[in-house]
Amino acid sequence: QRSATTEGAEMRAFCDYMRNGVLGAEQRAALTTDNASVMVPKEISQKIILGLQGMFDLLNKVDLRITPHAKTFVEPILSGDMTLKRITVGAANDEGSPTIEGIEVKAYDYRLPVIPLSITLLEGSDADIQGAVVALLTEHIARGLSKLALTDGTASDGVSALIPKVLTTTSAAAAAISYADLVDLLAKVKAPHSSQGVASWIMNSATRAALMKVMDQQGRPIFLESTREGEPDRILGRPVIIDDNMPDIGAGKVPVLFGDPKKYVLRIVQGIRIRVYQEEKFYKDNCVGVQAFVAADGKYIAKSGVYEPIAGLKMKAS
Repeated sequence: QRSATTEGAEMRAFCDYMRNGVLGAEQRAALTTDNASVMVPKEISQKIILGLQGMFDLLNKVDLRITPHAKTFVEPILSGDMTLKRITVGAANDEGSPTIEGIEVKAYDYRLPVIPLSITLLEGSDADIQGAVVALLTEHIARGLSKLALTDGTASDGVSALIPKVLTTTSAAAAAISYADLVDLLAKVKAPHSSQGVASWIMNSATRAALMKVMDQQGRPIFLESTREGEPDRILGRPVIIDDNMPDIGAGKVPVLFGDPKKYVLRIVQGIRIRVYQEEKFYKDNCVGVQAFVAADGKYIAKSGVYEPIAGLKMKAS
């Protein structure tokens, strides 16, 4: 258990270093250092972890696991459909189908580019150095994790991208989404994963703007804006998650996902590592360099062809 005195000494030393670029004996004793950089105190790392959950809607809706360790864990899934059968006296017991399989969730190392942070922002005893670092890195880590989870993740050995793995329906047109397209997408996901209170739509801001102009068969807008603060906008009774890492509407793209976002597990190891660099290449621009390292993984917990809790709308090729 770390004492408040220890954490306070770390924070004071870190703030002095950020302002002045000099490590005295007291600062060196309080901070972890090497020849090129200084590690940010754990207090800041912990605030970034907490901030991630409130930064993007997507990170609030998926199954976000913040673990104190990097050990692999396994999420179980069934290999096929399972049905209840009435017991008949003397009948043989069914065995072997379906089976329980497992999807491993590991911890892979990722890093942000080194981000220049203006020294002018840090000058003065009243500068909120802690707040500046937390805000800067929280946004970039959240954006990076969201992009990996939706589009840029790998097929293996890293955070898996959701869009390449989901079942899709095809739109009637290559450049526009219709009411019928969304109804077909909703129908692609079976209950309970399509139910109100469980399912959500995921799209970017441009797609939302396009869908705000779409009408149903009675000429009513399908997009219902929230009239209460904190309540989400809705389409066909299900909330809309906005994430601008989603693709735009365009031929062959998947601009809309629908289903149960809790079936995507995003794992982050607690203790994000952050380094501050005081080097000439930053100082010539009146900056210090800040870089974050995070261990994470993401997996879609589904069995293709058997268990499809999320589906995507793929735009017609041409």
